[in-house]
Amino acid sequence: GRDPAGLEFQLRMFDVRVTHRGQEHRSTSSHAALAPPEALAASPSVLHGSVDECVDRLLAIRERYGINYLHLGGNLDAAAPIVARLAGR
Repeated sequence: GRDPAGLEFQLRMFDVRVTHRGQEHRSTSSHAALAPPEALAASPSVLHGSVDECVDRLLAIRERYGINYLHLGGNLDAAAPIVARLAGR
């Protein structure tokens, strides 16, 4: 009986590989480590690329699925440049 417009959604990234300033930063969960590569390739919970590519992908995911919150894993070096670019968007 809840109003669907009032729902908020979170997406957790299970495999993050972000290239920033020539260095790759990773955060991979045990779920991603056990998943077949073809499942990861098709998953919206996988984020690979440069900071700009990752930001563009996250904005597209938000638009497509109506995601309100993102969990980018436990590696702050991977998440920080993405969060900085997404601030206020």
